[in-house]
Amino acid sequence: RLSCLVQTSKINDFTIRKQHGKDNRKMRPMPDRNREFVECHDADVTLYLHVQPRASRTAWSGVQAGRMKLRLAAPPVDDRANRECVAFVAKTLRLAKSKIRIARGHSSRQKTLVIDSATPEATAAQLRALAAELESTSA
Repeated sequence: RLSCLVQTSKINDFTIRKQHGKDNRKMRPMPDRNREFVECHDADVTLYLHVQPRASRTAWSGVQAGRMKLRLAAPPVDDRANRECVAFVAKTLRLAKSKIRIARGHSSRQKTLVIDSATPEATAAQLRALAAELESTSA
């Protein structure tokens, strides 16, 4: 049985995986662990989440690697975890579920949510305050 030697190198924020000295052209962006978990745009707020399905209860769990961590009681079957994720974020922010959509990560634990808000700065501030409260209670 042959073991494959895999070498990774970082070039311009992308990872190139090399096997046996040859570039196999699989490029993926490097995770930015220093970015903020929430970003404000014109009329939208982008929220980066790490979701843990099948938890004992649905609750916020803090910030982990540049993403807000959300524990979900729903299993990741038949889109139930995604629906619960959107519903819980909507309930937290007191918004309609139709104002929140999953932009990336429908079948992944790493999700990117786009929140349509009339006051995006206030929504982002509300999320930052929630994260600060979670950090202070866990310390």
